Amino acid sequence: MTMNKISQTLNSLPKQITKSIESIPINYNIMVMGESSTGKSSLIRDIFGLDTAEGISVEWDDDLLHEIGDMACTANPLAQLISIHPSNLEKNKTTITATRYTLKEHEIKMKLTVYEVGGIGDAVNNLFDWVPAKNLIMNRYEEYHMEEDKGILDNDKRIHVCLYLVKPTDVLREIDIVTMQVLGEIVNVIPIISKADMLSDEKYIEMKEYMLSTLISNKVRLFDSILVDECKKVVEINFMPLRYSSPNRAYSYGESVGQGVSDIKTLQNLLISQHLVDLIEVTDKYYETYYREKMIIDIFRQKNSKISEDFQRMLGLEESKIKKISKRIEQKQASYQMLIAQHISTLPKELL
Repeated sequence: MTMNKISQTLNSLPKQITKSIESIPINYNIMVMGESSTGKSSLIRDIFGLDTAEGISVEWDDDLLHEIGDMACTANPLAQLISIHPSNLEKNKTTITATRYTLKEHEIKMKLTVYEVGGIGDAVNNLFDWVPAKNLIMNRYEEYHMEEDKGILDNDKRIHVCLYLVKPTDVLREIDIVTMQVLGEIVNVIPIISKADMLSDEKYIEMKEYMLSTLISNKVRLFDSILVDECKKVVEINFMPLRYSSPNRAYSYGESVGQGVSDIKTLQNLLISQHLVDLIEVTDKYYETYYREKMIIDIFRQKNSKISEDFQRMLGLEESKIKKISKRIEQKQASYQMLIAQHISTLPKELL
């Protein structure tokens, strides 16, 4: 990616974000997942323009790899309610890698962490391929909770969005439906049809309608910017799933151009210029839900049926914290809505 492209990416951030990160970098964490050979790495490179190292530093952190490995394999207190026989997890073929990027333009800096989860549904026994991803997401919430207790929130490691890629087939696999069902309850999920250049326009529309109706009928919760703030300029209500095709992908009959059949601009708007704040806001809500449920689990885990006075005091403190979190989210939402409205009013018409 050229330096101009980096400038466009960072300069497209909402004004309230750029003002706040001139002194403190924004932490943005994305999970991209699906079966093998769905173009996960290419998708991230295209969205953020990571084709060259110019203006971007890449951090290969062995400690990070060990950290996510431990988190993915460690059941969160809430995840322990799920009854999964260890033998099922031993056959799990899911892989998780992580890469940290630092994007910098003048005084604006974004610390981007990309978690790539591959191998979903590759094995015959794939019923629980979603478990490592769920463990990682929930353990990041727990880590955030512990840091919040210490008053240290400089480095938000919570996963803000999950891009879920599926291949262009006539039938959506059961493992894809189940995985999006599970993850949609704890993180923002955006489904994407990969290798979209293999579909005609008619076939794409047909698959899009089928996939959306299947997800709705299975009560899969997707990120919906319209529900965040209906006053904002948003894409159509039925915009999901989006489509993507890796540029210059080789086929036996030639090379794919790719960009002509990709919703890459829409994805850039969703993830960066228009709805980055929304994604973080909704992540706050998911975290609040996690926090409440964890309190309930802690109560049931007490050895004695009668809650001790110490625990009652602790419960009162936790409830007070929840109220403060809720109030903080409401204040942030009101502030963001006002600032975004101001930001949109200053945008050139060609960007709207």
